[in-house]
This record gives sequence, C-alpha cells and structure tokens, in this order.
Amino acid sequence: MTRTEGGRPHAHLHLGLYRLRLGLHCLRCHRPHRFHLLRRLPRGRKHAPLRRANSSKGSTFFSDKIEIEIEVEIEILGETQKNEKEKIPHFTMYWYDIVSGPNPFGADVARAPITNTSTTLFGLVRIIDNPLTKGPTMSSDLVGRAQGFYASTSLEYVGLMMVMNFAFTSGKYNGSTVTILSRNEVSADVREMSVIGGSGLFRWSQGYAQARTSMANMTTGDVVVKYDVHVMHY
Repeated sequence: MTRTEGGRPHAHLHLGLYRLRLGLHCLRCHRPHRFHLLRRLPRGRKHAPLRRANSSKGSTFFSDKIEIEIEVEIEILGETQKNEKEKIPHFTMYWYDIVSGPNPFGADVARAPITNTSTTLFGLVRIIDNPLTKGPTMSSDLVGRAQGFYASTSLEYVGLMMVMNFAFTSGKYNGSTVTILSRNEVSADVREMSVIGGSGLFRWSQGYAQARTSMANMTTGDVVVKYDVHVMHY
C-alpha cells in the first residue's frame, strides 16, 4: 500500500490520491489548496511522492499535517477492501450462575438498604466469573468464561442489567471476546440481549444473544442458562 523512501511513506494509489485531492482544505483558512499538495500520476509511474506546499503565507502551516491524514485514510481504505466479507457465526453455550456452596462463581459487591426486603433484590450488584460450556452439564467441554457483573434494576419484576464479556478459552476463537450489554427480564421464556462489540476475531462485531433458563434452584439461587449468540463480524 505504501512505499518508504528516505524514511517518509509515499502513497501509491492513483485513483485514491485523485479522489482525496478534491477534499483537501487549509486548516487555518478552511479554503481548498489542492494544486500544491497532490499531482496526478503520469502513465507508467507506479507512485509519486506527496509534494510539499510552496512557502507562501499560510502554506507551511498545514502541509505536513495534510500528508499524514492522507496516508492514514489510504490505509483505512485498504483494510476495508481486504475485509469486506461479513461472517455471522452462531454459538450455543450454557452459562452457570452458581452462587451457593464453598466455591461460588459470583460475589455480591453492593446492596441497597431495601435489597434484603425487596422481592426483586433491587439494588443488588454481583460480580461474576461464570463457566461457559458446550452442554447443559458442568462435565461438558468448557469453551470460555462469562466475566462481568449484573445488577437488579427493577422494583416490579426481576430485571437485570447485564454487563459481561464472553471470553473464549478454547478452539478457533481462543483469546477472543464478545461483549454483551443489555436488559434481562429473568421471568421471560426468551430474553434477547445486545452484542455491542468484541475483541480478537470479533473486532467490529455486533449482534444479539437469546437466553433461555435451563435450570433454576429457587432455594440456593443457582441458575443455568442456555445462550444462543449470533455475531456479525469481519
């Protein structure tokens, strides 16, 4: 995409340079200064360096800054062309919110004065590091961890604000994450949540997750939830 000569990168893209030429403006007066900064490539030339503006009043103020902006823009165009195909994988995982016993996966970090008397545990904030498995039992293969927190935010029903990363620890997506930020009405048969981003192979991702309760122990508070996650990424 770029060639370096004497420590300075030069742009090679003929059409890209010509298009960008039309949009250059002085950072001081906001008027176009097109003819000093770029020139069209002669036929047979593979690249041409960006020319520095003349030393007339105001020219040197923006010359170097404009060159940097052009080079960054060309790099972005190149990345878009290489990664234009979208991928939409679908994952099914089981999320274990075990809060009882000697080794719980969650810890309460905040309670409001009314939490203990509230039927919805309003004001509770719980940090989690829940296992994610392929199947509905703890003996199933571990695929990752759900790390983050949820908070009870409804006075009328059990409604949670979910903030968590699904961090994959095995397989193709090992080291990548998917981020969920959404409302969760626990009593609904199917709860849909937003996937707002990710990291690793899930950079620039977006999508949704559907949660269905697989097991709930009303005595201990332990819950297993099936998550179907649909993610669009590049």
